[in-house]
Amino acid sequence: MTYISEAFPGRRDGNYTTIFGDCDLGSLISSIHATSIKMGTELEHIIIELAKTIDEKNIDAFFNKTLVSGIYIIPKKTMQDKRLKFDQIPDLLVVNVDKNTCKIVEIKLGDNFDTKKSQGEVENLTRYAEKLDRATTYRVSWAVCFWYAKDKTAVINGFKGTLSESQALTGEEFCKIVNIDYKTINTRIASHQKANRDFLFQHIESIKNKYVGEK
Repeated sequence: MTYISEAFPGRRDGNYTTIFGDCDLGSLISSIHATSIKMGTELEHIIIELAKTIDEKNIDAFFNKTLVSGIYIIPKKTMQDKRLKFDQIPDLLVVNVDKNTCKIVEIKLGDNFDTKKSQGEVENLTRYAEKLDRATTYRVSWAVCFWYAKDKTAVINGFKGTLSESQALTGEEFCKIVNIDYKTINTRIASHQKANRDFLFQHIESIKNKYVGEK
């Protein structure tokens, strides 16, 4: 799980210290920021644990079309294979052997991205799809998944209209595609939250005490 305590102490000389004029508070917020970045990686690890996964040992079966019937994911680690390492590597690939499809998926925990970033991601996914299409005989497509989105409209709006409906996925839709349980994953993600709140409140209280009586 992802705990703030594991990233603490954070930087004491960064922008957060400059904002508040307190290196202890700067360090605390820096560690929170580092933890938020790790959350995406944590989600990917849980998905890899629960789904059928193609690793480095059986990546040849993907290219040779000798995979047993089923739906698999190819994680970033496996995509270090030179046959898949094109430009910016996406979060994962979803392979449906029976349908002969390979979907490139980028997973986001956030739900709102600026236009420039959205367009850049779409361009990267499009280029990767074109190169993967030339490297394999699967029918290739791509999608952006907003893990907590309630519907496709929220995904499209959050990516500033740069996606079509077929290129938008909610977390629940993604889980149905790869045959894993959405609620189970969210329960796993939530299991660290109380410990993080307790850690934050404890340190905030300690920092506040330094300023008792300040005007």
